[in-house]
Amino acid sequence: MSIRFFFVLVVSCLFCQANAQTCHVKVIVKGVKTAQGKVRMGVYTDGPDFFKKPVKDGYIIIKNTKDSFQFEFDIPYGDYAIAIYHDIDDNLDLNRNLFGFPSEPYGFTRTLKGLSMPTFENLRESLKSPNKTLEVSLDTVF
Repeated sequence: MSIRFFFVLVVSCLFCQANAQTCHVKVIVKGVKTAQGKVRMGVYTDGPDFFKKPVKDGYIIIKNTKDSFQFEFDIPYGDYAIAIYHDIDDNLDLNRNLFGFPSEPYGFTRTLKGLSMPTFENLRESLKSPNKTLEVSLDTVF
């Protein structure tokens, strides 16, 4: 009886993995104006760690400026927020000015209005299809 249970468990796990749906995401980044540092990306879920701990991250080393750069990754279907910034001095941090506004170029997959801190609801992207292409234009506040 235990062998039959084990067999059913293995088949069930394989079936669940086969049905796990993932989205192939392409994020096109525009507006890189300086050929130094890295462009960093973070993918976030809603919750207490929003903007603190990405579920997926990555970077591109910038050696020249061109029309666009892109990130590609696979992620389980769901709702996510995607943030990108150009870490010009490569210090792993989004630098801020005296007033607390970002001084390095940054952007999101959704356009924000105003100068308030973004929320997950403002940035939510529904990634529930096999393929999704998003575009981010980097800019500074001032």
